[in-house]
Amino acid sequence: MKKKGLLLVLVLAIGMIFVPVQAKSFKGFHADEEVTINKDVNSSLFAAGESIDVNATVDGNSFLAANEIKLSGTHDSIFAAGKDISIDEVYTKDAFVAGQNIKIESSTIRDLFAAGDSVKIKSDIDGNVYVGCTTLTIDSYINGDVYIAAETIKLGENAVITG
Repeated sequence: MKKKGLLLVLVLAIGMIFVPVQAKSFKGFHADEEVTINKDVNSSLFAAGESIDVNATVDGNSFLAANEIKLSGTHDSIFAAGKDISIDEVYTKDAFVAGQNIKIESSTIRDLFAAGDSVKIKSDIDGNVYVGCTTLTIDSYINGDVYIAAETIKLGENAVITG
């Protein structure tokens, strides 16, 4: 009897090793190697993976962590951490971004908080900008103050800072 019970436990334990693990997506939460969101999200968004691509309206805040993040669409606020972050055609109140390479283009952002190695702003900012980086490039209109901690600052021909 003990041998049958031990054998059953051993078979179940070995069987558990070979059960495929699948990423789960719950309302507003996505975790997988590659996360792509093209449909509107009617809640806050939480996403983690190797790469994240969001092209949708998020009716809440977006919390994102990945090696590569590409964002477009509408978000209440953005909280993103990753290696390469591209924000293009985004409408958001505030963006909090940390990464090695951050690029912001053709977006409407009230306040921007960014930390990284290279930060490129080619998008109008309607409020203040707070940046800590090695190299900062601004080639857009900023309707507020800019607070910078950087080794190199590059201003493009379209750079206008009203603050």
